[in-house]
Parts: sequence; structure tokens; C-alpha cells
Amino acid sequence: MIEFIPELKPEMPIIFILDDDMDILFVMDCWLTRHGYEVYTFGNSFDLIDTMKNYTPDLVILDVWLGEEKDGKSLCSEIKQQHHFFNPIYLFSASPIQDIDLLNCGAEGFIAKPFDLQELLDTLNKALSY
Repeated sequence: MIEFIPELKPEMPIIFILDDDMDILFVMDCWLTRHGYEVYTFGNSFDLIDTMKNYTPDLVILDVWLGEEKDGKSLCSEIKQQHHFFNPIYLFSASPIQDIDLLNCGAEGFIAKPFDLQELLDTLNKALSY
């Protein structure tokens, strides 16, 4: 008798996304989850930082312009330096950003809003070497 052994699946990559626009978070969560990512969304930086004390995502996406004291660039710097986070961080915004801003805060890339969902997926797959 042949026993069925299910194919082992690698652990799903974990992505944390921070944006103050719940509609964008919903769309990104649905799209990326559908394509094999484990997605956690955050509406404020406090919850994101608090969660990162206990969990290390494979990639973080931060909105540049948040409706709070910190912006995405300063938060990126904080995560990289104070929390010793070495995985990729991407910034995204409807406003253009200079490459020097990415280098100064430690972000690996920038995603312009509005974004094409397939291009977003391709960017993240490439960042995570898929």
C-alpha cells in the first residue's frame, strides 16, 4: 500500500505593512495573502514597533506620510538602527521620494502609489528572492 505524503511547503514569508489608509491595507493584505504571504497590517507605528519586539518579519512596507508624529523615513531609520532589523524595508507613497532619502533611512526601495498589484508582487518576490 502506498501512503500519501503531502508535499512539504516552506514557511510563508511574513510581511508587515504600515499605512494610515485602511483601504490600501485591505487591498494589499488580500492580494499578498492570495499569493502566498503571511501579512500583518498596522494603522499606526506604535502597534508596528510593539509587535516587532516579539516578531521579526521577512519584509516591512512603510507609508512615507503617516497621520502621526513619525513619518515612514524616520520610522525606517529607527527600525534599522534601534531594533537592529536587517531584512528589507520598502517605503511607499503618492509623493515622489529622492534616492538619497532611501539611502539615508536605510530603505531598500520605493513603491509609488498608486501601484499596480502585479508590480508590487514582483518587487516583493524579487526582494525576497522568489
